[in-house]
Amino acid sequence: MKRKAEVRMDIEQIKGEIRHRMTEISSLLKEGNNKDATQAFINFGAFLQDQYPDLLLDDLRKKMEGLMGQEFFENEMPPLGFIQYYINGRQEVYEDILEEEVTNELKANRISKMDAAIKGVNIFSHLLGGMRWEEGLKASEKEHPFDESILEEAKQWLVDAPYQVSKNVSEAARQKRLALHFVSEIRDNLEITIKSLSKQILEEVDKNPDLYNSIFKEGDRENNIDSLVKHLKENPSDAHSTEIKMAAASYDALKALTHTLDDAGKGNPRPQDKLRRFEDHLNNESVRSALDTNPDDDVTQFFKTVLYILKCAVTLTAYHWVTEGESLRSTQQQSLKDALTTLKKADEEGVIDPPTNTM
Repeated sequence: MKRKAEVRMDIEQIKGEIRHRMTEISSLLKEGNNKDATQAFINFGAFLQDQYPDLLLDDLRKKMEGLMGQEFFENEMPPLGFIQYYINGRQEVYEDILEEEVTNELKANRISKMDAAIKGVNIFSHLLGGMRWEEGLKASEKEHPFDESILEEAKQWLVDAPYQVSKNVSEAARQKRLALHFVSEIRDNLEITIKSLSKQILEEVDKNPDLYNSIFKEGDRENNIDSLVKHLKENPSDAHSTEIKMAAASYDALKALTHTLDDAGKGNPRPQDKLRRFEDHLNNESVRSALDTNPDDDVTQFFKTVLYILKCAVTLTAYHWVTEGESLRSTQQQSLKDALTTLKKADEEGVIDPPTNTM
């Protein structure tokens, strides 16, 4: 018997199912039943995977916004204390899965479950109103000190939660879905790391306002970071600190990588095309240098996570990633292998600090 999410529905059925799942998750969070809320988030994500298999997470958010509008914006916001543990736990479990030495089938299924896990909570938050959700999360995190025991509990629930990839999806469709997931995951990691670098750049600006304020246009400084980075790139000077130079170089590299990921050629590029072009750009000497030479924890963690994602993409979507009849490039595989070996060695020697995960 097919699970409900596997049956393609019409618009009104989909809207009804979304309302049901939004109510269910809210109720479980209000009850403090976080174990069942974890399962409900994954089930919601699985439903979205099956109804919209060809959408990236950003596109899925837009689809939900068009479908449901602001219907849930006035709903009472459920308690959000558990959410930071769910999000951080999901990220840690996901990173563990990327590094696991298991069969391709098992790894693909576990990655798909983590995709469902992030889709569920992301769309739930988006439909409730992203702005007030973020404000609620910040308030909750300030009110309650972080508890490692709850994080470990959340991770175990995520690992143990039942999930199965739809039986009625072809192997090609499964691999395309995985490729879509990898694109979304890289995009999220880019956004998080760029945000961190932006903060670092502004902190350096505050240390020497007379040197930098003339570069900024009037208005919001955050929106003028691109102008500052461009200025630093075109006007090198010993007056700038090493910290701002490294942060700006990494910021510029990640912005360029984001453009490559979003614009992978003319027409309608497949997610596999986006991954391939991104990996080629990542191997560009200037990009690698800007990231390799920056010891910042967030940049190092980004590099490590993305390399593992690309390694899994090569393994799990290989046939559909390469051009018809083309074999996998040995240089591509060796480049990923060498970079991961170097990062793993640095991690073992304590050069890389444990990552701090954020949404």
